[in-house]
Amino acid sequence: MQKLTFLLVVITLAAVAGLYVDRQQRQEISQTQVEELQLQIAKLQQEVSRLNGKVTTLDKSSVDGIVREANNAILDGWQSLVSSVEEQLKKARQEAKKALEDPQSDTADPDAYDGQSQPNGEADPDNKPVPGTDNSQPGWGDSAPHSSGDQLVSPDGTDRI
Repeated sequence: MQKLTFLLVVITLAAVAGLYVDRQQRQEISQTQVEELQLQIAKLQQEVSRLNGKVTTLDKSSVDGIVREANNAILDGWQSLVSSVEEQLKKARQEAKKALEDPQSDTADPDAYDGQSQPNGEADPDNKPVPGTDNSQPGWGDSAPHSSGDQLVSPDGTDRI
């Protein structure tokens, strides 16, 4: 009976050892496959990065890309121009308001058109209206404020300063 028990223990140990060795081999194979797959992934990621760079280059050099970049540059320039014009209008409004509040002050712009000289700075001997403009609008070209108080009106009556 002891021999039979001993034989069963040896067979069981041999089976366990065989299963252990088989598991180790499978684990090594799996580890090797994982490493190979990681290398392939790294190579594929490099290829994707290279192709993305190529697509970006092609996009920039294509007609659509060039038009898109030109359009963006035009829009940026236009926005800058509009901002500059708005700033100048704001300054002009402030100066006009100051001039209306204190017409005797020296803060008024000395180059402002007073109705007595041409826009080029030469004197108008007859003080005649400038051709192509409506000088009948109050406040446009005269040195006195017009009837509405603190606003100047352009010759066509649409712009208020």
